[in-house]
Amino acid sequence: MRVLKWVFAALLLGGLTMMWLNRAVVVDAYTTEREPLDFSLDGLDLEIEPEARTASPFAIPPAPDTRLTSLDLTSAGPGPTPERVVLVGGTSSISGTVVGPNGVVPGAVVLVERHTLDGSAAAEVGTDDTGSWSISGIRGGRYRVRSYLPGLLATETIEVFFLDADSSAEVSLRVVAPREGPVVSLTAPSKLEVGNEQVVAVSVGYDAIDQDGRRILAPSPGLGVEATITGAVDLLSASQVTTDGYGAARFGLRCQQTGPNTLTVRINGQSFGFALPPCTIAPLEASPVAPDESGSQDPAGDGSDGEGTDG
Repeated sequence: MRVLKWVFAALLLGGLTMMWLNRAVVVDAYTTEREPLDFSLDGLDLEIEPEARTASPFAIPPAPDTRLTSLDLTSAGPGPTPERVVLVGGTSSISGTVVGPNGVVPGAVVLVERHTLDGSAAAEVGTDDTGSWSISGIRGGRYRVRSYLPGLLATETIEVFFLDADSSAEVSLRVVAPREGPVVSLTAPSKLEVGNEQVVAVSVGYDAIDQDGRRILAPSPGLGVEATITGAVDLLSASQVTTDGYGAARFGLRCQQTGPNTLTVRINGQSFGFALPPCTIAPLEASPVAPDESGSQDPAGDGSDGEGTDG
């Protein structure tokens, strides 16, 4: 019995000794990353792709770059641009100034667009305290350049030009404020026909500049428009109409006789006059005459064939 105890103790001590001597191998087996092995399943060879390592969803993104007053794209890569068109990667440049109603405009945005048959690519650059801006490291080609101050000023005329490779261009841009007061326009048929009921529409809006620097006509819904017509025209609708969601007020009318006519609308105390299309007589529609299927002719209308007969 005592012999068995000594044998068991010797085996236990030997096992512990082996584990101690090989401890590095055991730790390495549980900590070292290894590439997964290929294996075959029912004749199909499958390869396990290594797990993709993605950024932490809680990582704080870097702060966006502030808009530069001078932009150098010489070393910039082409980047993702629509329809495979790139703007950067050349040795050309464009510079200029932005001027507004009160002089130079600091902090304005200049949009530079390069257009090709495959699409376009664009970059933005800001003006400095003197209203100056520049962009370099761009390719040659056809360019459109405009400027704006969001919601306040926008380019009066968009500059379009061709920029040669390895060249520079100087572009001066002028920005203006939206027009004050309502902008009123008339939509009417090309002609008004006597006796027929027809409709004309008066559209009311305000000149505005959106956040992308585009000049737009913002409609004015719910606005009262009072109409007065001079001439031989009857107003079939109410004389005062409220503009709809598109800023349009529609009036029905009918000409009593030919001649010119005018339409005057009054909006918020302001009057706007328009010349209506002249009233004309509607053309008569002639009814087609069915041909004589018998092929006979009766010019006299008396049943004869038009030729004389004896006795």
